[in-house]
Amino acid sequence: MDSNPEISQDRPAAVVRALSSKKEWAPQTPSGLTIDLNSPLGAGDFAITYQGKLKGKKVVVKMLFPRGNTVLAYGDNLIADQFKIEAEILMKNTHPNLALAYATTEIPLTSTKKFPALVREFLPVTATEHIATLPSSDRLPQVAAMVTQIASALDYLRETEQVINTDISPAQIWRRDDGSYALSDLGMTVSTVTQHGLVGTNEVYSPPELNTFTWTQAGQIEVANPQAQVYSLAAVAYQALGGRLPDYNDFQNGASLDPNSIPNAPSELVTIFQKALAKESKDRYQNPTQFAQRLKSVLEPETIG
Repeated sequence: MDSNPEISQDRPAAVVRALSSKKEWAPQTPSGLTIDLNSPLGAGDFAITYQGKLKGKKVVVKMLFPRGNTVLAYGDNLIADQFKIEAEILMKNTHPNLALAYATTEIPLTSTKKFPALVREFLPVTATEHIATLPSSDRLPQVAAMVTQIASALDYLRETEQVINTDISPAQIWRRDDGSYALSDLGMTVSTVTQHGLVGTNEVYSPPELNTFTWTQAGQIEVANPQAQVYSLAAVAYQALGGRLPDYNDFQNGASLDPNSIPNAPSELVTIFQKALAKESKDRYQNPTQFAQRLKSVLEPETIG
């Protein structure tokens, strides 16, 4: 992407609507990129992912394609800004636990309109799907590794890019063939400077404070913070360890995640999850890394000096 002369090099790459809306979208489609548009890998409220090939290697192509209700709720400009900011951050990323991005492009689905897209590495399996295949005795260390690595990525985004990823769920956390874990995308993020940009979370994995405020307040209140990330990351780890997820109707009626439902969980592990999943953000761990350290002390005691 071309740099914007209005944004100095020392300015943090925050999701600031006033500036991001002015950034120039300059995709450079790599030669040899092919995309299978007939078989989408997945679709959400904001984007569709396809499998492609680049220089003989599998890639994922994430195309911005918001649904009608999403556009009505948040507007074209905000959604497009978020997508372009995500592409910008991932294109320059060097953190090992964020997906590698190779290029930006546009996909002409009609004769008159092209849709922006990001080309990134292909990730073979979600973390929770992989961990579910393991013997129960092997799941605890893998969950500890997943949480530690993803916490590092989340802290990097907050401290280096000054953005907070508020869309953390099993669909965003994947395992590579080399055994490492990575965030596949940033979902929807929030600036730590302005709190602008909060436009999507997954209810089951979101803390109560992100599920109860009205969207018009997103620019004024400070609900998107590291403690919110602690809750979401803990919810993914909870599920990976076999914790029971309430069904949709129970969840809508106020059911919460119960750490006591984790099979064969020692009392110390239950206590850690009770803190990480606390309804009040002030009662949780201060950031994802602090949660990871406490979790690792139980899951991998032999590594603690």
